[in-house]
Amino acid sequence: IHVSHGHEVPRPTPDVLLRRYPDADILVFGHTHRAVVHRTAHKLVVNPGAAGPKRFDVMPSVARLTLAPGVADVQIIDID
Repeated sequence: IHVSHGHEVPRPTPDVLLRRYPDADILVFGHTHRAVVHRTAHKLVVNPGAAGPKRFDVMPSVARLTLAPGVADVQIIDID
């Protein structure tokens, strides 16, 4: 699992981060304040969104990552 704020690349997207961190099976990033769940054949990329006050045009959210042997599942949870 690699956790990154995402600011180290000009525009963090799942594809950009997968190229930057090829050894990670699960990538968690932020910076954009927008929730994202992106899966490839063997990788999971997650942006949980932003848990603080509403900013921009996005609903505050968090992510719940559940790990089991050989399986990673994620759920984005909106915060009202």
